[in-house]
Amino acid sequence: MKLSILPGSLWLAYYLSPDGITNLSSMIPAQTRLVGSRLTASRFVGDENWNAEHPLLLFNAYKLSSKFMVGNRIDIQTIVEDVITQKKHLVILDVLTDTLDWNPQNGIRLPNTRFNRIMKHNNDELQFEYQAKRGKQKLRLGAVSHSDAYREIDYRFAVEANLQCFYRSFPTAYSMDFDHRIVSSPVRIMETDYLENPFWRDERSTEPPKVFLHEHAMEFDVDVQNPFW
Repeated sequence: MKLSILPGSLWLAYYLSPDGITNLSSMIPAQTRLVGSRLTASRFVGDENWNAEHPLLLFNAYKLSSKFMVGNRIDIQTIVEDVITQKKHLVILDVLTDTLDWNPQNGIRLPNTRFNRIMKHNNDELQFEYQAKRGKQKLRLGAVSHSDAYREIDYRFAVEANLQCFYRSFPTAYSMDFDHRIVSSPVRIMETDYLENPFWRDERSTEPPKVFLHEHAMEFDVDVQNPFW
């Protein structure tokens, strides 16, 4: 399935809490373990305190377009490492979306979230506002990025972890084909003006130590063994 990710794919990177590490250890594939990641190159103020070994809870908010799905998504994920191959993989734990969704455990699911998203440029400054509401829970974010905020993204996170991904503990991965050069292009480091996030609160740190954004579009070809695609 061809999948287009529009410009403005945002990442909120939290550390997993002790309870989160315990809970997620039973939600990932049996042959994997929770690991950390550099995510971005260590060349900006504040990153010297980043713990690249600590397991993470990631929120990836993006707009997508495909044959059966057009709309917004937030994929709530973690990073694991295969204990045999030592390769990294992304594992989807939860999905907020205003379009159709499919996963190998539950099949096709209907939209479950409402979104409002504004991204605009003011000279070399990028301003980003975002809201996602599922039931009584509402995520709100306002962030800004300045002209000098481009940073290299970690190759193992951007490329290796995306080659084969999992949904929770389902044992079979789905493969993704994409242009490695585009997906590993520099990202913009975002400074949050405000952030309210009630989702998965007990499993993560209070604030995300890293917030960054893909300013460019990305194309993925997802290989999922599903008769509907």
